[in-house]
Amino acid sequence: MTGEVTRAMTILVIDDNSENRALARDALEDEGMAVVLASNGAEGISAFTQFHPDCIVLDIRMPGLDGIAVCERIRALPEGDRVAIVFATAQRDVETFDRALAAGGDDFLTKPYRPSELVVRVGTAQRLRR
Repeated sequence: MTGEVTRAMTILVIDDNSENRALARDALEDEGMAVVLASNGAEGISAFTQFHPDCIVLDIRMPGLDGIAVCERIRALPEGDRVAIVFATAQRDVETFDRALAAGGDDFLTKPYRPSELVVRVGTAQRLRR
C-alpha cells in the first residue's frame, strides 16, 4: 500500500506491550506512515490531542484505562469523531467486539496479526472514516 495518502498519514499506536508497539511501528513506517507511540491509555489520549493522528491502533486490554474507555474519551474530544480507530486484541468474544463497536471503534485486528494486515486495516479504516 503506497501513495500520497499513505505517506501523509499519522498513526497513533496505543499498546502497553513494547513488542506490539515496535511491530506496529515497523510495519507502518515501512509504508511511509508517521507513527506516534503511547504505552497506556492516558498517554494515548494526550498524544491524540497533541498530534491529531489520522488513525489510532488501540489495544483493548491495558492496565488503568482500557482501550474501550480510551476510545470513548477520544470520541468525546474535539475532532475525536474524525479519527479512524482500529482495535487490536487477543480477545475473541462477541461481548468485547460489541462493546468496542458501541464505544466508536471502526475495525478490529485479532492478535497476533500479520504486519501486512495491519497496514491494510489502517488504510481502509482511515478511508472509510473520511
